Amino acid sequence: MQNKEKIRNDLIKERFDIGPEQRLKQSAKIIENLIDSDFYKKSELIFTFYGMKEEINTEILIKQALLDKKQVALPLVTGKGIMAAYLINDLSELKEDKYGIMSPDPEKATLADPQDIDLVLVPLLGYNFHGYRIGYGEGYYDRYLSKLSSKCIKMGLAFRGFLAEDLPVDYFDYPLDKILTPDGFVKLMDRVETHCHCTEFSPDCKRSFSDLIEEAEQKNFKIITLTDHYDKDIIAGKSYPGTKVGALPREGEWIFDLGEYVDFCFKERAKLAAKNSDTELLIGLEVGYQDYLANGYIEVLPQYPFDLIIGSIHTMYRDDFAVYGDSLYKQGKQKAYDEYLKALIEMTESGLDFDMLGHFDYVIRYSGFEDPKMYYRDHKELFDYLFKLLIEKGICLEVNTRTRYRQIISDGVDWGMTDPEIFQRYYDLGGRMISFATDAHSTGELHCLISETVRALKKIGFKKGTYFKQRKPVFYDLL
Repeated sequence: MQNKEKIRNDLIKERFDIGPEQRLKQSAKIIENLIDSDFYKKSELIFTFYGMKEEINTEILIKQALLDKKQVALPLVTGKGIMAAYLINDLSELKEDKYGIMSPDPEKATLADPQDIDLVLVPLLGYNFHGYRIGYGEGYYDRYLSKLSSKCIKMGLAFRGFLAEDLPVDYFDYPLDKILTPDGFVKLMDRVETHCHCTEFSPDCKRSFSDLIEEAEQKNFKIITLTDHYDKDIIAGKSYPGTKVGALPREGEWIFDLGEYVDFCFKERAKLAAKNSDTELLIGLEVGYQDYLANGYIEVLPQYPFDLIIGSIHTMYRDDFAVYGDSLYKQGKQKAYDEYLKALIEMTESGLDFDMLGHFDYVIRYSGFEDPKMYYRDHKELFDYLFKLLIEKGICLEVNTRTRYRQIISDGVDWGMTDPEIFQRYYDLGGRMISFATDAHSTGELHCLISETVRALKKIGFKKGTYFKQRKPVFYDLL
């Protein structure tokens, strides 16, 4: 994969080579397409850039929007990497700032509230099918877009031919909702989340359900599946067998009242539907497997109307190894990872009815090994056996990006993507059901590193992503 700086420089040259006549012609067509769209017609406050030099010419748009009695705001750089939107009444109110950009005069213009903006137009050099863009590298728009309301349409404007499929995407990059070119709107891949948590039900989560939904709507997710932790008997990192599956939680136990959880989800789903949200909430559960709990799960879980059940293992030898890992990791990397894969196999053969195998590489997160990554070559027989089981039973394999991005955010260390040979082998054995999940626990994590991961899996041959509704797989195109 090329680095961003090379891609950026190549795109700048390609844009220059279009020539002034074609740039003006394409700009006019882009603006015509925009003005004809419902997004423009329904908007009241438009935040747009002023196209400079070889950028898309937005003067026609600004003039037309003002004639149409719409509020128009333009960006003003207020600090390093920071900008604000200021309302203008006429192009004559703009002046060149120290960066050579035509910007509002803050002494004359009025500061716009980001929450009032309902259409933002974003400049870009290139884009990919997931709505990510490459700009000039300062991050002004990535920071500003997160401040906008969930109702705001975030739209990138692009010249013809500036699709950059191999665009590197960082964990902090913010996706756009729409990309508009002279040929119309680009079809972008649906945003689907099949594994995420909220503080109301998961003790290790750092953001509330309302924050989760706000981010999902801001990022224009089609599907968000809440899958909170149900780790029966786990208290303070240890397993304390006691009550039956389905009983009310003991103090500190990593479970919740299943009925209350389902009722909560149904009520929140109804709220989204009532306001005609584009985001649909599905009800999932992440079940923490331990061998002696299998029969209890088998008996109780079918009583509830879940859309998705994820089978996960967070516990080995009755210890939550994120807290007490010595009993697992002191065996050494090869043995520890072998034992974890054997536990996944045991869960899959246990009779537990689950739809998706959660984070099969979870074991690496807390290992502390110099090279913590899991490689297919080191566990061939176990991976083959596990994958054949999943395929036979129709269980989906989760591709979980949290294992990677949590390390980038916390320690600034990038372990890189999970060994591609693992997914290649799953594919070669006939596996086609995969889900892409961020396992999000904190604000800003939805869709984190999904773009790069999808691109890598597409190169192997995967064509569809999977989510579950009423325990049935639903497939969507990978772009």
